[in-house]
Amino acid sequence: MIIKLQQWFVANLISDHDVKRAILISSLSDETYILLRNLCVPKEPDTEKFEELMHKLNIHCAPVQSLFTAREKLYHAAQNNTESVGEWAARVRSLANQCSFSQEMLETVIRDIFVVGMPDGKIKDRLKEENATSSQAKFPRLFELAQSKEAVMREKLEKPSSYSEFHRMRENEDYFMESGGKSNNSKGIRVKKCSVCGRNNHISAECRFKNYYCNICKIQGHLAPVCSQKKQNTTKE
Repeated sequence: MIIKLQQWFVANLISDHDVKRAILISSLSDETYILLRNLCVPKEPDTEKFEELMHKLNIHCAPVQSLFTAREKLYHAAQNNTESVGEWAARVRSLANQCSFSQEMLETVIRDIFVVGMPDGKIKDRLKEENATSSQAKFPRLFELAQSKEAVMREKLEKPSSYSEFHRMRENEDYFMESGGKSNNSKGIRVKKCSVCGRNNHISAECRFKNYYCNICKIQGHLAPVCSQKKQNTTKE
C-alpha cells in the first residue's frame, strides 16, 4: 500500500510533504489511523513529517523474520514439476529479495539458485555447459537460454514424431492388429477393424457409432454390419 501511494505521488507530480501527509492520513482506514495515532504518541499524526509517518508504518508493518531463515528457504528451493522456467525464476527472485544481499551478490545468488534448483534434465544440462565465471553467464542470459530450451521441448511434445506415434499405437490393443492381418494404410501399419462399425480408419473407443443400437440384435454398442447374430444367420443359411 505504501509503495503504491508513493508511486501515485510521482504519477500526479505531488512533491509537497504537507500534501503527501494529508493524503496519507485521509486514505487510511479507521483501524489503521488509530494504529498510526498510537505510534505517534505523544504527538498527533498531523504534526509529524510525512517521512516520519511512513517510517513508523514501515517499521510496524514489516514482518520480523530471521535472515538465516529467509536464506535457508532460498538455498533449499527447488523447481516443482508443475513450474515453468518463468514461474521458477520469479519464485527465486522473490525468495532472494528477502535475504538482504548486496546488489552484486544478489544477482549471482539468483543465477546460481536458478540453475542448481532445477531438476536434472536437458534444460539444466544446457545451462551447466556455460562457464559460471564468464561475464556472459549472467542470470538474464541463462534465463533466456532456459526458456528457449523449454520452448523447443514443448514443441516436440506437442508434435510427436512418426516413430513415437507408431509405438503409441502399438500400445493400444484396440488399434494394433496381431501379425497376420492386412495392411490398412500407406505406412504399412496393420490395424484392427473397428468392432463398432467395421471400418479401419479409427479405433473402437473413438467410433461415433459406439452408442448406437444394432438393427439386428437391438444391443447397444455396434452396428448391423459387424453383428455376431448376422454372421450366425449367414452361416445357417
